[in-house]
Amino acid sequence: MINSDSDERKIKRLIGGTGLLLALILIVINLILPKGFLTDHSKMYPVAVASGAIFSSVLLAEAFGVAPAVFEVLLGFIIGLTGVKGSEALEILGLMGSASLMFFAGLEIDLESLSKTFKRSLAMGTLSFVVPLMATTVLLLLIGYTPKISLIIATGVSTTSVAVVYSIFRKTNILRSEAGQSLLAATMVADILSIVTFSVLMMSVSYLLIIYILSIIIVPPLLGKAFKRMPELAHEAEVKLIITILLSIILFSEVVGIHAVLYSFMLGLAFSGMGSLRKEALRKLEGIVFGFLAPMFFTSAGIEIASGSPISYIYITLILLGISYPAKILASYLGLRTFCKGISRGLFKLSNVFAARLTMSTIIAYAGLTSGLLSPSVSGGIMLSAIIATLISGLTVGKNVLAEEEL
Repeated sequence: MINSDSDERKIKRLIGGTGLLLALILIVINLILPKGFLTDHSKMYPVAVASGAIFSSVLLAEAFGVAPAVFEVLLGFIIGLTGVKGSEALEILGLMGSASLMFFAGLEIDLESLSKTFKRSLAMGTLSFVVPLMATTVLLLLIGYTPKISLIIATGVSTTSVAVVYSIFRKTNILRSEAGQSLLAATMVADILSIVTFSVLMMSVSYLLIIYILSIIIVPPLLGKAFKRMPELAHEAEVKLIITILLSIILFSEVVGIHAVLYSFMLGLAFSGMGSLRKEALRKLEGIVFGFLAPMFFTSAGIEIASGSPISYIYITLILLGISYPAKILASYLGLRTFCKGISRGLFKLSNVFAARLTMSTIIAYAGLTSGLLSPSVSGGIMLSAIIATLISGLTVGKNVLAEEEL
């Protein structure tokens, strides 16, 4: 057993070292070459360097036991600081990645488990989202930001990522307990609230908005039912059809002037409730999304955001992390104490779970920057504070937080 553990540690060190070496090579290449040289001579270079960063991130994530998205965003950001700029190809892949991520976020919402502990999960999730949202908004208003911008930034640092929390829970015994299921449902609530809040803040009133909202209410359930009832297609055909629908959503959202995050999420939610996608098609779609499109989004977001002053990034990150993280932990702790009385230990560690917020934070930072609402330093602050909070969350939650306790 000792030899086995020792061999495993050696393998992880080897994997981590390889990932770090590849990342350093990418960074050095971009530092040595004249600024913008490769980007100016090749439209595909940003995509190529992003692919290298993605592969390095997978190796580093495997070695450190954290979500690959953490390193994808971070490496993208560092590469952006070396002078690499985004391209049209990278932007398209990023848009597709963010839409497909939100589609899977909707698919991951287990409506059945959410309904079982609805009141407790709603209370905990709402508390963990609203308290840091209000605290951060008030601070930003005092600093001098407008109400709309303050709320957008506050939403970015108050959300919780279901995908990241699920990956943390999956490595522990927490999901086996009723308490774990209740906590996961609470993170779903916080995630949904952040998606809705951000979408509302980004909307501008027009007749197209009315059509858009009606379309969100009507189309996803109809598509879910249609997929469930239609004759069985080849798995590749189902995957192609979903990708075509997501591309149509992105196009429609761009015409209306709204980010595709809410529409994609609602589509995923409808498919989750209908059980529309067959397992083999879902597995292939997951491979495309989480193996390529989502990593491209995280890396491209890091590259795009890295165009400000390093000092300003540090300043904004410290401000946002300093107010949002304690508020998030306090609200989550109070929620656990009040609504999960069956948990007698590990409350502080479990409170950190709600601080894992990488997915929506990155989407908000990226969308805010590309829309011109947020500066690079503010977008970078949202993103970097999310990375730090997510790393703390992953490292804090131990393997035996709940043991065999249940609510």
